[in-house]
Amino acid sequence: MGMTNKFCVILMLACFLMPTLSGLVDAKHHKPISEESLVTVHQTTGSSFSSEMFLNGSSEIPLSNTMWTLYNLSTIDEQPVALETGYLTNVEATSEDSWHWDVELNVTAIKCTCLFALDAVNSTDLPLFSLIVYLGEIQVHDSIDSDDSFNHHRPVLLPFKNNRIVVMNDVSQVFVPVVFAPHTDIESQVRMEICPAPFGICREAFSQFTDFSQTPSEQGWDVEFTPESISLPDGFWLLKIYVLDSLLRTSESQTLTFHIDRSLPDVEIVFQSETNGVVDLESQNSTIESVFESTNVSFSSTVIEGYDGGSMELTWTVVQPDGSRHSVLESQQLSDSEIMLQPSLSGTWSVELLIRDSVGRLIRTSYEFLVVNQAPSPAIQLDGLTVSDGTLISTVSGSEWDLNCDGSTDTQNDASDIMCSWYINDQIYVTGKSSLNHSDFSSPGAYDVRLVVSDDDDETSSLAFTLRIEEAAGASSRITTSNMVFSLVALGALVGLIFFVRRTMSQSAANSIPKWNRIEPSKDDSHDAKL
Repeated sequence: MGMTNKFCVILMLACFLMPTLSGLVDAKHHKPISEESLVTVHQTTGSSFSSEMFLNGSSEIPLSNTMWTLYNLSTIDEQPVALETGYLTNVEATSEDSWHWDVELNVTAIKCTCLFALDAVNSTDLPLFSLIVYLGEIQVHDSIDSDDSFNHHRPVLLPFKNNRIVVMNDVSQVFVPVVFAPHTDIESQVRMEICPAPFGICREAFSQFTDFSQTPSEQGWDVEFTPESISLPDGFWLLKIYVLDSLLRTSESQTLTFHIDRSLPDVEIVFQSETNGVVDLESQNSTIESVFESTNVSFSSTVIEGYDGGSMELTWTVVQPDGSRHSVLESQQLSDSEIMLQPSLSGTWSVELLIRDSVGRLIRTSYEFLVVNQAPSPAIQLDGLTVSDGTLISTVSGSEWDLNCDGSTDTQNDASDIMCSWYINDQIYVTGKSSLNHSDFSSPGAYDVRLVVSDDDDETSSLAFTLRIEEAAGASSRITTSNMVFSLVALGALVGLIFFVRRTMSQSAANSIPKWNRIEPSKDDSHDAKL
């Protein structure tokens, strides 16, 4: 690793922006730099040396080809400078997998707040461990002299375990880890500045913030934020934290997100449906919104936190009338805050919304609505003619025709389950048959026909009409012709009989009645008649 890059890494270490430094040596228990570190140091962080610096420790890994470096952190605004560097040469094996190491350095001429680090040569990883040390004569409150070491020793603010402080309804606590030069932690204090930053960038300049309490503890300060004592409104802020020691020397600052959220967000679910699918509430004796089956209904949520910059996680759940639950399908999710459903089962449905707000609280709300089964709509076709309710249909006997209910409709989910039942003269004729034809009516006459259609919820609708079957015109003509022929034949026979009788009677009279003949008279008998 080049020296410039090394400086960058150490600068990050010195400012404690790297998370691996959050486990710097525990002064009391001599713990390693982090839980994963295999190298430990026996001295405490914040140790001071005025002439000879001696550091030692143990390792669970071989330390061959390892370098040590001493960086100057005295000036907050300047890049750390490597004051001394060298190879780790004093390493002894104490067992098969354990080693002892030590470093001894004359620091008489060095006055600084320094960072001592062990690092593998040519490694791009973070140092094996690092330690804050104070070199030079330590100045205390009542013995300040002209020694310029006063300007080189300052408190060092270590990394926070979390870069976010959340204030809700309870007291929030945060530990401010600080390394002080010996005897300078007395009368030290934590200082804070704040600015509104809903999107992580200050909208205004930093200003002093004092709405907190602080208590000194070993290796730092315990700070408490009480919701009632904070005069700021809810929202996102940037909080700059730094420490002053007893000589009013300042540490570097660290900026954390300060999130205040003392109230639950306002949540509302808005229901909308297709206009033609809305059911009159009074007709259903219902106090909740009602729609017909297969009507498109949408739900949108409005969540108001009361400040900018927050983020919400919304989870929708649908509860069906039978109590079964399922998450919203991808095709039903219009956006995070809006869904659309097409409920197909009648009964009471519920849409539940689970919200995780910006501080992790869970808010549940729900919306109930009633899905009403829509009755099927009957339809009859007579050879392409649409039959209306109450109409009179006339046909003639002997003709072929077909009545069918195939045009009956229902909602999409019930359309395939429509059942047709036919009644003739108020008597059930057939169920489950989609059509009737001429063969179902044996003779002419008037028939009251009623079609009843039902769906899978046993919801029914009906359509009734009168079917009149008349005698065919051809049949009547044939009967009339036959009658005329019969009458003519009968009349002819009667006339012939009369003629025959009269002729017979005439012949009998000629044989019994004397005929009279006229005779002319003679001269001798001129006055006598002869029979």
